[in-house]
Amino acid sequence: MNKGLLILILCFYYLTNYGQSNNGFAEGIIITKQGDSIKCQVEMATSYGSKIAYKINSQAEEFSIPTKNIRSLTTPFRFWENIQIGKKEKLMSLVIEGKAKLFIHLTIYPGVEKRTRNGETYMINDAPIIIYVLEQEGVFYKLTKTNFKKIIEKAFVDCKSIVDKVITKVYKFEDLEKIFIEYNTCK
Repeated sequence: MNKGLLILILCFYYLTNYGQSNNGFAEGIIITKQGDSIKCQVEMATSYGSKIAYKINSQAEEFSIPTKNIRSLTTPFRFWENIQIGKKEKLMSLVIEGKAKLFIHLTIYPGVEKRTRNGETYMINDAPIIIYVLEQEGVFYKLTKTNFKKIIEKAFVDCKSIVDKVITKVYKFEDLEKIFIEYNTCK
């Protein structure tokens, strides 16, 4: 294998496995489930798995805290809340705030290297898994393509125009952000 191809494969492997997970550190506040608050430099990521890396300051050593011990996390760019979905908790990012909140959790899987019959390699990446959650008056609902109409009809009953648009398929599952923005401005 030539040197250039090897470097290209290693770069692609690195970007696939690490490029979307850690984007450095930024000011943040971690609120633990015990109510303690940790003002620190927090690992910036698209989504968090079972741990979050943090530093007390930019020159300090790196620590990690299990996400199961976190109630919420605030960074300059996002607010995250630990939300129970079925039997699992996910640290989810707040996308839309208002009388109805929309949270999202993104799981990105690293690719799997495969070989062709002639020995060439290529990567197969699974599609990311996206979980949406509606929070309204302290109640959380997981939204899926199959249940979102029923949940929106029930939760947004006080805004007939939204419900009508969902029932008549003017708004689809892919329009969740538009639905929430419109609902939060509905009188």
